[in-house]
Amino acid sequence: MAALSGPEALRLRIELVADYRHFPFRDPDLPVELLSDDWPGARAHRLFVGAHEALAPPANAFITDVLAHHAP
Repeated sequence: MAALSGPEALRLRIELVADYRHFPFRDPDLPVELLSDDWPGARAHRLFVGAHEALAPPANAFITDVLAHHAP
């Protein structure tokens, strides 16, 4: 996979969080033993965390760079 630019990583990270925020409201929050074997909640959360963490380095570097150039 090609490396993303800082601005692109930040944009994707913000979109990821905004989109993921809807899922907890759709999750029935039942105990694990009551969920079906194919319930995608845990997998969806793992995918979210992995993508969020993968986008962090270039997004955070971009934010640091912007602040360094524009902070008083």
